[in-house]
Amino acid sequence: MTPISMGVSKSFLRNRHLAGAYIVRATMHAGFMSVLTYLPFRLSQAPYRLSNSQISFIYILYLLGALVAPRAGRLSDRLDVVTFLASNLDEIIP
Repeated sequence: MTPISMGVSKSFLRNRHLAGAYIVRATMHAGFMSVLTYLPFRLSQAPYRLSNSQISFIYILYLLGALVAPRAGRLSDRLDVVTFLASNLDEIIP
């Protein structure tokens, strides 16, 4: 990093509101990673007894969600909030 960018990042760390947001985000990330790490062990045991390929498919769906998210963001920029949320609920609820 250049000295200028180091100074900018240090000023962000001094901001109380941003520091709180960083702590919340780090906590959320740690929780999410622990679930992703523990999930295969839980799903391979009773009552689920999923195979390794079935568990891997869950992770592939997560990857697909990460790939689709930018497109959904661009779509939400073009539509108003109510229309975008209604179209998503229409896909989820039969």
